[in-house]
Amino acid sequence: MQQACNQKSINSGIRNLFTMQQLKKYLGLVWMALGPIAIAILIWGAANNISATGTGDINKPLPWVIIIAIFTPIAIGLSVFGWYAWGNEYNPAAHPNLPGGNATGAQPSLSDASTV
Repeated sequence: MQQACNQKSINSGIRNLFTMQQLKKYLGLVWMALGPIAIAILIWGAANNISATGTGDINKPLPWVIIIAIFTPIAIGLSVFGWYAWGNEYNPAAHPNLPGGNATGAQPSLSDASTV
């Protein structure tokens, strides 16, 4: 009886917090924003550090071009990942044909989980 009461209070507490699906969805906004911000910071750094009078490697344009060329597709991929996360594409319950999905497409409830 005591275990049932504790389980009920734990379940109600969990329902009030963010679920993992909501966390993944809202972090999608972070990932979408992080891609363009990272590229903007790299371009800003290149504009501030490239100098004809500088003697270090950081003052030459070639390393900056290479760095920006490598990180641009990575930043685009990060933004695309965020787009899919925001669109709830990583929710297995929404895709019944994927492993972990269910045929109805409904969200699994906490009462469906088995207790150990």
